[in-house]
Amino acid sequence: MKAKNILTAILSLCATTICFAQTNWIEKYGDRQGVTYISISPEILQMMPNVTTFVNTPNLNDIADKLTSFVILTTDNADVARQLADDVKTTLAGNYAELMKIKDDSDNVTFYVRKSGQYIDELIMWAEEVNSCSLMRLEGKFTIEDISKISGTANP
Repeated sequence: MKAKNILTAILSLCATTICFAQTNWIEKYGDRQGVTYISISPEILQMMPNVTTFVNTPNLNDIADKLTSFVILTTDNADVARQLADDVKTTLAGNYAELMKIKDDSDNVTFYVRKSGQYIDELIMWAEEVNSCSLMRLEGKFTIEDISKISGTANP
């Protein structure tokens, strides 16, 4: 019984470390030269009752209280873009499901999700061009219906 408790503790520690590493791999690019890093807390979304006029997405308020993190990363630095692309491929492989892929000439956009049950814990949009890339990550507890409400009302 004691060995089982020790094994459980070790596995819990490993799982915590893996989860922590998966959420921090994006933030390490925040201080890099040539990277634009935007982190929007859910509190600011909830404090902006007129957020719809700011982003032209009327139903953003419907999901704001379900978000725990909203991060955008973008770079035109080819070296950083290659490093970030490697991290995306390594981190997302096997841990996230590919939701949708869009290819247009040299532009590639892929949406990934990490789910628990019917809820999405994390949605990542990865956009790659020749020498640049962008990443958007939404974390929280929301559904695909929440995402479709936002995307269905977004004005181009």
